[in-house]
Amino acid sequence: MSEQRQPGLRIWLDGKPLERLSDWILQLEVEEGADEAEMFRMTVDMSPIEGDREGGDWDVLEQGTFAAGHEIPDFRLLQRITVEFSLVSDDESVSEISATVMDGYITCVEPVFGESRVPDSRLILTGLDASCLMHLETVTREWHDMADSQIVREIYLKYGFRVTGDSIENTVPVRDRDRAALVQRCTDAEFLRMLARRNGFEVYVEPNQGAVRAGAH
Repeated sequence: MSEQRQPGLRIWLDGKPLERLSDWILQLEVEEGADEAEMFRMTVDMSPIEGDREGGDWDVLEQGTFAAGHEIPDFRLLQRITVEFSLVSDDESVSEISATVMDGYITCVEPVFGESRVPDSRLILTGLDASCLMHLETVTREWHDMADSQIVREIYLKYGFRVTGDSIENTVPVRDRDRAALVQRCTDAEFLRMLARRNGFEVYVEPNQGAVRAGAH
């Protein structure tokens, strides 16, 4: 007889666990991609707080003192979101199977108000994996005395990403400053994709497995 496991979900906001998931999360989708950033779409209930706590009309849209006092999650733009899926056995002696499938940022916050207001109004959160940080500004820079692989490594480290020893394959040639230079006039994400394509590789980030580190980055 096969062992039965129940699905589990954990979510962190800026590295802090989101409590009472069933009170807030109605639906969550995570979409993986090899040639594009991973995406997520989260549907949040906008109903007022129930019970003995007084709440507003759309509590989940509140921020600041009111939100903190009522333990309302702070869903805002560029809030870090970490998502873990798991399979948990009814037998406590059996270890759970878990994986972090998303570690990224909210890039769109869209309240959707239904005709019946409270029963069918939702907050739609969409976002991308941490590579979205590389899309925020256009960079103008001249690269020289470096191979493409060395450029890629430097850009990853610029954003605080961990680069393991075999995650970037070495490329040739190394451009001598007196002979050639490579000029960047685009976002770091676009530049990385260009370097990857011309060398026959893919460029991506992966979420770290294990304990979730606190903080926005």
